[in-house]
Amino acid sequence: MGLLNDSKSQKKMSAILLQHSNKISFLSFLCGIAWFAILASDVFNNKTYFSENALLPGLVVREFNPRSSLSRLLDALKEEASAHPETMPTAWILGHFRQLGLDVYQNNYTVVYPFGLKPVYTGNNIYAVLRAPKVASTETIVISTPYRDYNNIHENTLASIALMIELAQTFRKHSYWSKDIIFLITQHENIGFQAWLDAYHDVSTSKFMVSERLRSTSGLIQGVINLEINEFHFSHVDIKIEGLHGQLPNLDLFNLVVELCNREEVPTSFQSQVNYFPSKILTWESWLHNFNTMVRMISLQATGLPTGGHGLFHRFGIQALTLKSVVSKKSSNSISLIQMGRILEGIIRSLNNLLEKFHQSFFFYLLPSTRSYVSIGLYMPPFALIALPVLIKALYLYLSIQALESNNEISSSQSDISYWSIYEIFSVPFGNFG
Repeated sequence: MGLLNDSKSQKKMSAILLQHSNKISFLSFLCGIAWFAILASDVFNNKTYFSENALLPGLVVREFNPRSSLSRLLDALKEEASAHPETMPTAWILGHFRQLGLDVYQNNYTVVYPFGLKPVYTGNNIYAVLRAPKVASTETIVISTPYRDYNNIHENTLASIALMIELAQTFRKHSYWSKDIIFLITQHENIGFQAWLDAYHDVSTSKFMVSERLRSTSGLIQGVINLEINEFHFSHVDIKIEGLHGQLPNLDLFNLVVELCNREEVPTSFQSQVNYFPSKILTWESWLHNFNTMVRMISLQATGLPTGGHGLFHRFGIQALTLKSVVSKKSSNSISLIQMGRILEGIIRSLNNLLEKFHQSFFFYLLPSTRSYVSIGLYMPPFALIALPVLIKALYLYLSIQALESNNEISSSQSDISYWSIYEIFSVPFGNFG
């Protein structure tokens, strides 16, 4: 405190800052970037773990094994989609969910788009509810997918819809569910997700969208798994977690998906980066892989745009992520849709074990790989060093203005002193004569 109150010390510090502000800013920024780069190494970050013990992924017995019925269902859906290329095969999907005894509903919505050639767009969402047999509908889990056919600019999601129907058939045979399960299929990508969420929570997030009131709902949504699977066979699964405005799901949900994928021997990737390196091994290749993954995650968060339909659930406090199938010509892996169904069964059963909302693990983190993370306590110091040049530049401008004002005051006072000195020289002698 004595140093801060000492005017001489303040002047010295101000002079050093005015003289070396650019050097200090550059050094701070460089140290922050280097610190971030060091955190990408597995030696300096942490290995992922489960904070929520109620998930119990190791105790879940996966029974999903539809054999040939799933492939036949997918072929039938492909024929139906080819016969109706302009619209979603609503009647076909509704019929299959109703045959399973689920509560099936539709959600119609309208979007007014004033900047396009077509001012009004209409859409239709389909959702089926599997009610928990022994408890009230106070909590629910959602499995969702956007409808994409062969005419879509993105890869189709027909395999996701077929898998959801087959999962519903398997789930309804068991009585251990403590939460409702909603199977949601949306139209027009994220617009459909937002329309359904607005109707489910009875809110209006945009004046350009009017969503029809839902005929029936369930309880509080505990978790959402969004699917973007386009083929019966693929090489690995890519996990997407970035949401609107850079929001992230609870880290336990991400760890749950990775753990169950490993148990089914399904390779996983994050930011399209498959991690082939063992943890806690310091090599140039492993560091470069982790650094690229972390930089891609930061870049996507900086855009503020969601990487999938899951990203719109985060604004309602719902933990969600997307599982996307990837077909790679470089990989020799062949993962079937049945394995993906077993993974989803394990995820839903683990979420069914939850006694409360996700709250124990991290909501602010960076992921160098699928098995390591950087917590907010580790990446905030380098972030502060990167942001420090902004504060230094602001302080530099403040001190410069202060110095300029003091110089102006000194020059004006000197002119006043010189004026009064001349006045005294000439006025005093004449005063004596008087």
